[in-house]
Amino acid sequence: MDAASADHLFINVGIRNMLEREGRGLGRVRFDGDFRTGGTCKWVTVELPNGQGSIVVALRGADLSDWKEREARLLASSQWVSWLFGPGQTAPRSLLRRNGYSLHLALQDAADSRLLRLGTQLPNERTHWTDFGDLQLSATGLVTTTSQKQKSPVADRRSSSSDTVQPVPKAPKLKPPRTVILHNDIRITVPEFQVLLASIEQRYESTGKSAKAHLFAEYARTIRPRGTLVRLDVPFWMRRDIDSALGM
Repeated sequence: MDAASADHLFINVGIRNMLEREGRGLGRVRFDGDFRTGGTCKWVTVELPNGQGSIVVALRGADLSDWKEREARLLASSQWVSWLFGPGQTAPRSLLRRNGYSLHLALQDAADSRLLRLGTQLPNERTHWTDFGDLQLSATGLVTTTSQKQKSPVADRRSSSSDTVQPVPKAPKLKPPRTVILHNDIRITVPEFQVLLASIEQRYESTGKSAKAHLFAEYARTIRPRGTLVRLDVPFWMRRDIDSALGM
C-alpha cells in the first residue's frame, strides 16, 4: 500500500486517537472521493456520537466553493463543525476571516508509519507548525495552543522564529512502536494495522456494505496490546480481507 495515497487513512487514525485521548467516542466516519474510478479521497468527515460535533478534512482536489453549504448541512445535526485542510489545500479566506485561524495537516515519512504535523494559520501570518498532539477539543470544536492565544486579548504574540516548521522529533529509542503478530505471522506496527483496517472499512463503505465497515471500525478501536510485541488473535471472519489487503 502506497503511503502517500493512504494519507486520508493516516489522518483518520490520528483523529481517532485524538478523540480517544480526549475521552470522546467516535460516531460515523465517511470517506468521499473518486474511488470507483481509481481516484483518491477528497473528503473525510468524522461525526461524534449524539450530534456532539463534526470534523471535516478537505484533501487535495476537494472543491471548497460550497464549504458554507456543506457546513450548514452538518450543523443541522451537529453542535459544531471544525475544518482541517490536508496537504496541498488552502483554507477559504472567508473561513479564515470568520474563525480567526485555520488548521492544516502535513504528513512526513517515518521509519514505520507517517507522522502527522499540525499547522495553525493566523491572518497575515505564516503557519505555526506543531506536533499533531497539540490538537484538542473544546466545547465549540477543534483548537490548538496558537488558536486559543489568538482568541485571547491578553495573549502574548509568538516571536517570528516560532513561525517556521520545527524538525519532527525522532521517536524515543527506549520506546519502540507497539507491534503485533497477525494470524499469518506478519509483524506490523499498531498504527500501520489500524490504517490497514481503515482501508478495508473504506472499501466496504464505498460499496454500500456499511454494517461490515462498522465491524472493522469497531475492531480497530479495540486494539490495545500490552507490551511492544504480542500475537494478536485476529477473528477468523476478518482474515481473508486482511490477507487480501496485504497482497497475500
